[in-house]
Amino acid sequence: MIERTFWAKIRAKVGHLGHFSRVESLCTVGYPDVDYCVDGVSGKIELKYKREWPKKTDTPVFLKGGLREAQVVWIENRVRAGGLVWILAGVDDSMILIHGRHASMFNKMNQVQLINAAAWIRSGRLSDMEWVEFLQKIGGE
Repeated sequence: MIERTFWAKIRAKVGHLGHFSRVESLCTVGYPDVDYCVDGVSGKIELKYKREWPKKTDTPVFLKGGLREAQVVWIENRVRAGGLVWILAGVDDSMILIHGRHASMFNKMNQVQLINAAAWIRSGRLSDMEWVEFLQKIGGE
């Protein structure tokens, strides 16, 4: 599964419960993948996906294929200005929601660190209630 497929799976579950736009920006370097508004709260989501967890638990999960430096800078600047930015990491069948304030450390985080930094984490097929919890989390609750 690539990030586009990862997003299609998510959008199918939550797209009708808020306003979500996948953004492909060639103009603004580092701009996140998704712009959203849920219950009057606007934010951005950067998507990252890996097929499987590293074999060693102390290996950084997104050392390769993680955030580019321009993405880290954009996220840090937006968070510093009071904006709401999330990193939604998919690994195998897990989804891990990380607040943008962790952007500079994201690529260096191993499995335990990602889980500890998570604002929301789920694995497997999610129930409707778990999707509601996801929306509540990105909506600022």
